[in-house]
Amino acid sequence: MPKKQELLISWCFPARGVIKVNMDGSLIYATGLAAVGELIRDDAGVRVGGFAFNIRCRSVVMAELWGIYTGLILAWDDWFQNVELEVDSKIAVDMINADNEPTSPNSQLIHSIIFLLQWPWRVRFLRCADWLANSAQLHILLSWVFIIFQRLFLIIWHLWVTTSRFIRM
Repeated sequence: MPKKQELLISWCFPARGVIKVNMDGSLIYATGLAAVGELIRDDAGVRVGGFAFNIRCRSVVMAELWGIYTGLILAWDDWFQNVELEVDSKIAVDMINADNEPTSPNSQLIHSIIFLLQWPWRVRFLRCADWLANSAQLHILLSWVFIIFQRLFLIIWHLWVTTSRFIRM
C-alpha cells in the first residue's frame, strides 16, 4: 500500500485584471442527479458572482461540461474579457481541446463551449479541488434548505478555499 502524502493547497489570486471562475460538477450515479457550483472572483478575491444548480445527466464529465459552459456564459454576460476557469476534470478539458468525438453524447455541448472560446476574449483553464460540487450534492438531497442558505453556502465556500490547509494524497 503506497504511503499517503499531504499537500498544502489554497486558493490563489489571479493576475491583475483577471477574473477567476472556480467551478465543479458532481453526480449521484444511482439517481442521475448532478450538481454544478461556481464562484466568480476578481483579482482581489472579491466575489463578483456565483451559482449552484441541479441537472439530470449521464456522467460526471457531462456535469463538468455544463459547469464550464455555464461559467463561460456567465463570465461573458458580465463583460469579463480575461478569465481563468478552474476545472478539476482533466477529461472534460481534454474533450474540449480534442473535439474529435462527433458521436459522443457530449459533442453538442463541447461544440457550444468551443464556439464560446472563439469569441474575442482570453480564457485559460486551470486545475482545482472538487469540494464545491461535492458540497452542492447537498442541494440535491435537501434542495429547499440549499435555496434558503445559498448565499451563506457561497460565503462559507469562499472562506474555505481561501484558507490554506493540508489534504491527504
